[in-house]
Amino acid sequence: MAEEYDREYAKKVLKAIERRGKHRLFFRKLEVIGAENLNKSPGDKPRLLLVNHNSHADYLITWLQCHIQKTQMPMIAAGTNLDLKLLQLMGIDFGKLGAFWVDRDKIRETPRDAVRYTRQIRDKVGQLMKDGHDILVFPEGGRSYDGKLFTRYKTGIIKEVLRTQPDIDIVNMAFHYSPRIEEGYFTALQIAKHLGKPGKLLYVGLDAIAFASRYLRRPESAAYMNVGKPQPLEFIAGGKGSLCDKVSAVKHHSKEEIKKLYAEISKR
Repeated sequence: MAEEYDREYAKKVLKAIERRGKHRLFFRKLEVIGAENLNKSPGDKPRLLLVNHNSHADYLITWLQCHIQKTQMPMIAAGTNLDLKLLQLMGIDFGKLGAFWVDRDKIRETPRDAVRYTRQIRDKVGQLMKDGHDILVFPEGGRSYDGKLFTRYKTGIIKEVLRTQPDIDIVNMAFHYSPRIEEGYFTALQIAKHLGKPGKLLYVGLDAIAFASRYLRRPESAAYMNVGKPQPLEFIAGGKGSLCDKVSAVKHHSKEEIKKLYAEISKR
């Protein structure tokens, strides 16, 4: 759970991606709506960004757009399946780029262990926000293998953010692809996900093949990103005081707003 974000490393990687063609590494077209809503001045409130999760490209595009907009990059809650030496050897260190790790297996352990680990996450989130970082969360908990919106919605990290920051802005975002980079691999990825330790390498290997294949072929493909306007938590929660009420209000609000944002780009 130690802090790993390296601002200079992130800047170096994103500048390299920018030099090599930005989104054109994987997509013929990238359309961003509401890019100005990513901008943040130093005096602005802390922000919680809530996003549907369709592809690993989601956070890469987010980081790249923040870099292009010259605005602060959010720290992203990511599964430990991406915290692998193999990826680091390939030159991709998500921890240094701004991911902080959440081990979902530990959350499913005995109640005592789960409580202990939840406290560690709470401390991590609190420290990140104390250091002035925004937090980005994929409430679906992982990629949507079938492309559907919100077949699940997890509020754990959201709860810890709201517990830490009672005065915060919520930014909803949506992604859509035609097609997704991992399209055609999701069935195998889902199987690999449940194979324990051997499945971890297979899981990462399949993703690597998907991205390498897209990079080499670069077919006619498009990515769409839609960023909503920041909304104060106070407005969303309607003055409700309890933490549970605030979490429930944010959940309802974000589901509806992300669905609207997604509808705008899924028809393009």
